[in-house]
Amino acid sequence: MVDSQVLMVCGHCGNKENCQVRRKYTKHIETEYGDHYVTAWRILECPSCNGLILQQSYKDSEMPVDEEEITILYPVPKTRKHLTNLPKVIKKEYEETLKVKDSSIVAAAVLARRTLEAIFTQENAAGRTLEDKVNNLIHTDRIPPLVADLAHLGRKIGNLGAHFNKEEVTEEDISVMLDFLETILEYLYVLPAKVAEVKERLNMTP
Repeated sequence: MVDSQVLMVCGHCGNKENCQVRRKYTKHIETEYGDHYVTAWRILECPSCNGLILQQSYKDSEMPVDEEEITILYPVPKTRKHLTNLPKVIKKEYEETLKVKDSSIVAAAVLARRTLEAIFTQENAAGRTLEDKVNNLIHTDRIPPLVADLAHLGRKIGNLGAHFNKEEVTEEDISVMLDFLETILEYLYVLPAKVAEVKERLNMTP
């Protein structure tokens, strides 16, 4: 029986909706050894933005009856850079933020703010509020003013997610905040490690 709807997060608008199945094609393969492979493709339509989604499901005879592998072929999810050399506690908070960004933008805003707080703790930034801590990092020359401007923007977006407010967090807000987190993490931890690595190579004798 073809499902008329599939509950999923739309890759276009980020909303979790019952998306309407518009087309479905199923391919069955059976081997001489009795193995059975089923691959199905569905074209779905999101009721919020009317965007089309191409979903692929795969199942074989060795898998449990109620289990299948689901892959979204379109739209292609936006991937984030794999950042290296992050302090352990910051890495944990950042990766948790990325995990929820497609399912809950409010949760992503809150976790992004936690990542920001973890950065300030790691850097021993002084101050009572996040704003004070951003300004403290400028005064200690740990970050330049341009990166500090991004930090202030990230702080404000995080505040929207942490408190009930008439202004709701938007998908664009989260995209901006994640771009900021990538920038500040690269500036503080990724680039210094790369520079150190290059210096080490240049100083190596043949």
